[in-house]
Amino acid sequence: FMCGQNAENQIHPALFEDDTPEPVEKFLDHFVHLNKLQDITTSIATNDTLLALLNDGKVLQWGETLWNTLEDEENNIVVDEGQMFSSISSPFYRFSEENGLEDVIISRISVGATFAVAIDIRGNVYTWGYNDHGQLGLNDREPRLEPTLVTFYDENNKKIKVFIKEVCANGNNVVALDDKGRVYVWGECQALVGKEQRDRFGKVIGYENEGTDQLTPRWVKQVLDYYKVKKVSAGQCFNAALTEEGSIYTWGTNLNGELGIGLQDDKKILSSTVPRRVEYFVKEFEVLDIECGKAHCIALVRKKGTSQNLVFSWGSSSYGQGGHGDKGARILP
Repeated sequence: FMCGQNAENQIHPALFEDDTPEPVEKFLDHFVHLNKLQDITTSIATNDTLLALLNDGKVLQWGETLWNTLEDEENNIVVDEGQMFSSISSPFYRFSEENGLEDVIISRISVGATFAVAIDIRGNVYTWGYNDHGQLGLNDREPRLEPTLVTFYDENNKKIKVFIKEVCANGNNVVALDDKGRVYVWGECQALVGKEQRDRFGKVIGYENEGTDQLTPRWVKQVLDYYKVKKVSAGQCFNAALTEEGSIYTWGTNLNGELGIGLQDDKKILSSTVPRRVEYFVKEFEVLDIECGKAHCIALVRKKGTSQNLVFSWGSSSYGQGGHGDKGARILP
């Protein structure tokens, strides 16, 4: 079931933007395609673009979709010469014979602002969609109409084989986790990871400037190299990692306290280009799970020595997403 905005036909396939219904015959046609989703969907990734992962490893897509202008020029918004976004109301197979990817079996999916990411059962990463911040990880800023294989490199710029088991996209930012517990990032703001640069006021330099986009996957070695990570989550311009020992590390922008590290040098709220442990949980709690929103984070924790589970949040709460009964941001859990 779905509810909410329908500007890109992502919710109701038979309503136009002004909520006027389609003719009955056309309305019924949509259900032929939607039946693919019934009883076989294992996960959903949503934004204006929606993906559904089926239990056979196939992926369906609908909503806002990047197309070639030569294929469909009616009722679309041009975003780049030769390409445009289109509102697609009927789910279609994203990996198919048409793009030569019919044998690819997908295990994980995630959707960012205007792009998508998928992992296959061999640990390969595929990306497609818009690419203005290098969020596709393909070493350029060119959009892709079809899923494209992402290449990983070592510190010497040599191709390496990694097995990615988890990926998370948010905004134009991507964070991924391999089977050895190593974390990789790419996209908006991620080029500064591991490079602690501050101005004379203590503010991290470059987070709002051009040139901070990471166009290829970057291994986050600082701090996380010493701990095996079991879960990652992406915010719009920050990330979080959960280690096997139950600690949270965060890095990125901290304008709303989304890193959960409180006040730093001389009582300032500072962003961080290196992962920093969220110290609040260290003594009394074991962290079980984490999820990042646009500019806030939520953690499921267990008080040590008990079976009591608690939910903590921090960061922005401008829409009440912090769950504290107000709209004030929190710089600590």
